[in-house]
Amino acid sequence: MRRSCFAQVSGSPDTVICLGCLAVGGLMRDLTDAGIADVQQSVRTVWPKLARLRQALERTSSFLDRIERIGIIAPEKARTFELLGPMARR
Repeated sequence: MRRSCFAQVSGSPDTVICLGCLAVGGLMRDLTDAGIADVQQSVRTVWPKLARLRQALERTSSFLDRIERIGIIAPEKARTFELLGPMARR
C-alpha cells in the first residue's frame, strides 16, 4: 500500500496528516519523485473542493458576520485586551 505524500515526508502514519511534516524553511525530508507526483495529485484533488467550500462560505451569513467590517487592532489595544495569536498580529 502506498503512503500519502504527507506520510512520505514526515515519516508519520497517514492519520497524522501534517503534524511533524513541516519545519521552518521547508520539509523534514526531501520529496521523492513519487512524493512530488502525489503532492501534485493531492492539489488537483483538493483545489476544486476548496473552491466549492469557499463558495459555500461566501453564502453563509454566520461566516460573513465574522469576517465583514473587521479592521486592524492597534498594538496598544491588543495589549490592553490581552489579545493573542492571529488577532494580535498585524
